[in-house]
Amino acid sequence: MSSRIIKEIKKLDDNSSVILDSLILNTYEVVPDSNAKHITIKNCTIREGLKIYGVSRGATLTIEDCTFESYNGIKIEKSSFRAVYIKNSVLVDTPYDEVRLNILSRIISQTVEVLDSYIHNLFISNINISIEVKNSVIESKLDYFPIERADDERSWAYFENVTFKSSQVRLAGAELDKITFKNININNDSKNKCYLLEIKQDYVLDLIFENANFSETYIDIENVTVRSITASSSNLGKCFNFFIGNIKEEQDRKVNVITIKNSHIDKSYFHGRIIHNSIDFSQTHFNTPPEFYNSELPHGSIFPNSEYFSLCGSDSSIAAFRALRLQMEEQRNRELEGEFFYLEQKSILKKENESGNRNWFRYFYGLISDFGNNAIKPLVILFATMMFFTLLYALIMSPEISVNLPIDYELLSKSMHFSTKQMTLPFWSVRNLTPLLDKEVQTHPIMYLAIAQSIVSLICIALSALAIRWRFKRG
Repeated sequence: MSSRIIKEIKKLDDNSSVILDSLILNTYEVVPDSNAKHITIKNCTIREGLKIYGVSRGATLTIEDCTFESYNGIKIEKSSFRAVYIKNSVLVDTPYDEVRLNILSRIISQTVEVLDSYIHNLFISNINISIEVKNSVIESKLDYFPIERADDERSWAYFENVTFKSSQVRLAGAELDKITFKNININNDSKNKCYLLEIKQDYVLDLIFENANFSETYIDIENVTVRSITASSSNLGKCFNFFIGNIKEEQDRKVNVITIKNSHIDKSYFHGRIIHNSIDFSQTHFNTPPEFYNSELPHGSIFPNSEYFSLCGSDSSIAAFRALRLQMEEQRNRELEGEFFYLEQKSILKKENESGNRNWFRYFYGLISDFGNNAIKPLVILFATMMFFTLLYALIMSPEISVNLPIDYELLSKSMHFSTKQMTLPFWSVRNLTPLLDKEVQTHPIMYLAIAQSIVSLICIALSALAIRWRFKRG
């Protein structure tokens, strides 16, 4: 049957509808009239694959109850459809001596391929076929619900250079070998948003995000067995839900690798997952801490430093940081334990600031030594304090203060000597006030300033020593 048959049938239909029913199609490329509003292909046997090309008026395409021989598939290219329905069809194997195969048919083997097209709604269900969408726009909905293939291989889903506009993307059904999102919504148009990405397959071997922008998306992979997640330079949505319940078998909860690099995540849930080989969140920004309750993290996990975590001071954030800290403590990963302790304390401090009920000990602990993570900062404060008190002692002991008078270097020297004593020999001023005053002078208001300096010096030295000890403990 020639590719002109659709035009001929269309001319017989006053409703601009094309209907092919119960036919055997040897053709590969079908070019319908560009003004066709409804194209229906049902109960047909397609020998060499099917290509729909050049539909430009927003038609509805329905392919139903068809058989595609030799595992040949469907290609939709440079077309605009209001809706596409591909359902209740099957790809079957055919001996080579019964059908003539050519290069074109092999190009679309086992795949629904959408190229350079606009589709408002795309629905693919109950068919053993993979999907590839490239350089196209999906306006509203995309449903892909495949069934198992007869050759015991898994189908796949591949999206590249796709723009989702106010869309919902739902994948469910048979096991998939790979789901790939590459260069998604990369034009940064605020109108281009995917609100829901729902993956409910029985099993997914690899889930891949590469330069994918799902900034407004709820990504739902809850209770799905996924062996590997890889993401780079991507925004993984308002919520990345990778939760799995304990009612699932242990084998279903296992994940080999989670690698999310140079990406952005708002909320994320990894509850119940057993990660075997590695976790790598290098240079990934978290608006809220990832939650790993009842999960098993592998040794050598990689998390970004504290600068990549936003702090909100909520109870859930504090609990999430605490859970991560306890897991790192159990693994004796002192570096990450210290990072998550710092983030936990900063979150508690932020919560206290917002409530107006501040714990001053925690406040100064964070201010002076970053909660034991900074050994240099207390020493800098110690030196600055010594210089401040040196000038303060000199001003108090100076008989006259004026910018017109020369600097009394001898008094400055005595003040520095005295200030150094209070730092290295705390509370020396209680014994005597030399060299600022004679030994006979036992009391003077300056003694109380010296005691205050000694207290500050002791605190700085102690916090620096604790931070150094913690650093050695981390190895």
